[in-house]
Amino acid sequence: ILLSSVLGGLFYNVIDDFIANKAQFLPIVLVVFLDAIFATLSHLKSGDFKTSKSLIFVGKIASFGAALYVIIKVEEGYDYVDWLSEAIMVPILMGQILSMFKHWYSLGLISGPLLENLLNNVDRHKTGLVDQTTEEENNELQN
Repeated sequence: ILLSSVLGGLFYNVIDDFIANKAQFLPIVLVVFLDAIFATLSHLKSGDFKTSKSLIFVGKIASFGAALYVIIKVEEGYDYVDWLSEAIMVPILMGQILSMFKHWYSLGLISGPLLENLLNNVDRHKTGLVDQTTEEENNELQN
C-alpha cells in the first residue's frame, strides 16, 4: 500500500507537470507522430515496410518527452538556464522535421531543387559519419 501511494503521488506530479507544460510537449508528440505516419506510408509505397520500424515512434516520444521533462525540472531549479529546453529540443525537432520532408519527398508530395539539395547534403553528411566511424573502428581493430 505504501509503494502504491508513493508511485501514485509521483505519477500525479509527473502528469500534472505534463499538463502544465503542454505547450512544450505537444509539438514533440505532433512532429514525431506525423513523421511516423509519413514514414509508414513511404515504406509501404517502396515495399520495405517493417512493423518493428514503424513502432519506433513510441520510443522516440517517450525518450524525447522524458528528456524534456528533465530539462524543464532543471530550468525550474536554476533561473539562469531558461534557454536549455530550446537549445536541446530545437535541434531534435529540426531533425524530425527534416525526416518528415524526406518522407514527403519520397511519397511525391513535395519536390524542388532546394529540397533535393538539402536532402542530398543531409544524406551525404550521415554517410560521411558512417564511413568515418567504420574507418576508425577498422584502425582500432588493426592496432
